[in-house]
Amino acid sequence: PAYDEGQPMLGSTRGVVDEKQPACGFKQFCIGCCGCCGCSLLILLMAPSNVTEKFVKQQLDADAVYGWWSPPAPQPPRVLAELRNQLDRDTVLAPVGVHENMTFGFSSAAKMTRLLYSATKVEGVWEKVPHKLRGVFWMKGNGLGEELAVMQYGSWFEAEQMYLTGLAPLSWAWAGGKPEHAPFDGAMYGFDVTLGSAFSILGNGDPAISFSYQFGPCPSGKFCKAGTTGLTYADLQFHMRELTVNNIDMKSMFESSLPVPAWFSLFTGKYTLEEIPDTIQPGSHWRRSITWGVGGCSCFDFGGYDLVKVIDAEGEPLQPAYDEFIKYMGDVDLFAWSGFKAGTTPHRPTR
Repeated sequence: PAYDEGQPMLGSTRGVVDEKQPACGFKQFCIGCCGCCGCSLLILLMAPSNVTEKFVKQQLDADAVYGWWSPPAPQPPRVLAELRNQLDRDTVLAPVGVHENMTFGFSSAAKMTRLLYSATKVEGVWEKVPHKLRGVFWMKGNGLGEELAVMQYGSWFEAEQMYLTGLAPLSWAWAGGKPEHAPFDGAMYGFDVTLGSAFSILGNGDPAISFSYQFGPCPSGKFCKAGTTGLTYADLQFHMRELTVNNIDMKSMFESSLPVPAWFSLFTGKYTLEEIPDTIQPGSHWRRSITWGVGGCSCFDFGGYDLVKVIDAEGEPLQPAYDEFIKYMGDVDLFAWSGFKAGTTPHRPTR
């Protein structure tokens, strides 16, 4: 788990862990049915995408591909170049293949938090993003070597309570080694494994993975306070290419690195973003709940973690989370996708 059982989570004034237990566990999970969720054999289809064809047509000029070029304003090339020059090392990690034009930068944890914030605080974008989603977040307890995430470079749609964001240069960071207290004893923290995980969601960058957050009232039984609005709960989906396709399934997640059969697409997940109440400031601590199952049914709780803000909306370290993160990383560097190799021209794909 991302926290010690029975102990209050970081920034919380109460022990949420004892009050919020998964709806059901592995013993109640079986292939083809999921009784604890009220599902049946008839529910074998992936949950529909948060993003409808109508939304794409009306809000995105009929372009269902969301990439680093999609927010209301681009990352200024001059600023990105200056930030890349501050990296301790900036290099190509895969000289041959689909990632050959992508560059990756390495820096200490302290420096990387600031680089990610600066690269994604873009005029014309940042001020339109909900305040709770601004800043830099630590994916505390994520067992895949993913450490830092930024959500403040994206597109907010107030009427629909929908937020879209994708991976852009200097917006996500992975561990370049294994921290001493890495989750699950660092089982997934070998550099080759972590790099493979990074490649699987980055693709060739044109585009990388994108995310949709559909906000709504907090349901009962979640970490957020039941019935609250004000961006306390969201259904989160990721999209490997088109926003109208929900890709939270085992086939989509592994086919870029492993040969998997088509029926793996039946094993699906549900991701949510749940704000922990009574924290240091609104939006400073979330639970990223993950459940798995078959088709539209998901009830096996596995893979969730805490999303903890370490750099606040104004670009300042948020304590005590920031110091805890720096201590956790120790002398292990972080790496991030920094952009494209000089002389290459990334293209903007369309549907």
